[in-house]
Amino acid sequence: MWSFQRVDKPSHSLSVLRAGAHECQIRSAPVLVLPRLQRFSITLKRRQRAKIKIILALCQQ
Repeated sequence: MWSFQRVDKPSHSLSVLRAGAHECQIRSAPVLVLPRLQRFSITLKRRQRAKIKIILALCQQ
């Protein structure tokens, strides 16, 4: 009984380590995606501002 538990523990710790590594990958993925999203949102804001300026210029004419 004791020997079986001793054999079982290393495999369990390995599975825990694998699960932890998987969680780290999932957590680091948004960090890699965020800068791209920020750049994209900035370009969208610039385009919106340009559109607003064009519309205002047309209205003033």
